[in-house]
Amino acid sequence: MHKISQRAYRDAEEWLKQERLAALINEGIKKIGKEIEALKKARQRVHRQGAGQRDAREQLAALEVMIKKVTEDTVDHLLASVRQRWAQKAGLKTFADAVAEAMQTRTQIRGKRPMSVERWRRLANGVSYQEARELAQSMGINVFWDWDLPRTPEGFYQITGGREMAIQRGLAMAPFTDLLWRETAKPDLDDDKLWADAIHAVYPHKMLAYNLSPSWNWDAWGFTDDQIRVFAAELGKMGYVFNFITYAGHQTEALSNGRLARALREEGVLGFVRLVQRSLRLAHDPAQYPQTFVGGDWADRYRRAARGASLTTSSMGGKSTETQHRKAVEVPTSVLERWLHMWVDYWKMQGLYDRGALNVELKERFAGSEEMMLNVFDEPRDKLAEITFRVDRDREGRKVLAVKDQNTFKKYRNRRLMTLMHFFLLHRYKTDLVHYVNPSADNRLSVRRMIHNGVFKAARTDDPHIIAIEVDTQRAQKIFASDESIKRFIAKPSGEPGKQGVLAGVRAVAS
Repeated sequence: MHKISQRAYRDAEEWLKQERLAALINEGIKKIGKEIEALKKARQRVHRQGAGQRDAREQLAALEVMIKKVTEDTVDHLLASVRQRWAQKAGLKTFADAVAEAMQTRTQIRGKRPMSVERWRRLANGVSYQEARELAQSMGINVFWDWDLPRTPEGFYQITGGREMAIQRGLAMAPFTDLLWRETAKPDLDDDKLWADAIHAVYPHKMLAYNLSPSWNWDAWGFTDDQIRVFAAELGKMGYVFNFITYAGHQTEALSNGRLARALREEGVLGFVRLVQRSLRLAHDPAQYPQTFVGGDWADRYRRAARGASLTTSSMGGKSTETQHRKAVEVPTSVLERWLHMWVDYWKMQGLYDRGALNVELKERFAGSEEMMLNVFDEPRDKLAEITFRVDRDREGRKVLAVKDQNTFKKYRNRRLMTLMHFFLLHRYKTDLVHYVNPSADNRLSVRRMIHNGVFKAARTDDPHIIAIEVDTQRAQKIFASDESIKRFIAKPSGEPGKQGVLAGVRAVAS
């Protein structure tokens, strides 16, 4: 059934020559042969040098990978050239197009047609192939058209892609689906809207799905960050209610594992602690509890169901290593929440606060960012204050808290709310220095107050773009030591000296 005769081979070779493809194929064969010859010589050289030499083996392996890639690319290019030339000669067209051409030819010969080409296309697009053929025959048109003849060797039918085909396919499938999935070669909101509108014109309540394809290079298409950020939201306005990224999980796994492998190589186990354990704790991710995360408690339940009271072995329990992960390592945000509870009580007594308990959120500024945010919310979840910062080390190994931005709801300024947030960051990260980047008037005021309170002991303010401050760690830890010291600080009268008096006591420190 599948044997190719010598005559068929001759016909194929003649067609390749006629279309000037034979020379292109021969050139590709020579290119592949040249690469294979180079690989043979490399193997012989490694054999002479001795197979035990690691560098030689690695070079040979790299060469094999490169030659395989060159061979595959060459074959793909040749096949693409053959397919393109065949498609140009084959005259691929839909049945509706074939009949439309026959109608135009008949008009030129007879000068009359039973219906317009436009009406024919509209009718043909709304019926099955068999109905369309019967309609064409009713006009006396019987064209040769067979969708099986041009099928690919793999069995696929030839199609002409594009929006119109996608619309027809969507309309055909809409009665049977909960969602219609759209996927495109590039991100294009205008085209997405045209397709959605065409579907909703017939099925106004049909839900649409959209693949935010990981194959797209968003940056290469010239999108700004803001345009990328709102892309899915704009799709939602068009009725795309389920937006997803098909293999983002695989890429994320590859990226994360690659980073972890590099970190382990360069930093040892510290790489795992820094990249994984500390990040899990910060995110309050359940994966920070390893035995529970992989189902240890479920396994114990199964054993208990089978063994009952006689069970003596379990995965969980007091001796499980997971208990180590349930101990606070860093100063938790609950400490700041406790301080803020005192703050609320004090200002409520003064009749100057009525927004309920305050909640604290510490998180990455955005996923994967090295910048962090410390946010304070009132009971209705309105944000009252925020600090954007990052923690790093300078060339001398000193830990630096770099404050990028800070904001307090105007109504609650000058009440030590922001100062308490700074206290918490100093307490949690135990930094030696604080830098305010592009400092605002509020930053400069905070510095003066912190110096006045003895938390900062030296500052450099001569650079308009940064304030560098040395932390008085011993004094700061005394303030953080007990709730009583925090209460006294909150209720302390605002007796800050004037600006000149404070700056006179500021001594410069080396950057």
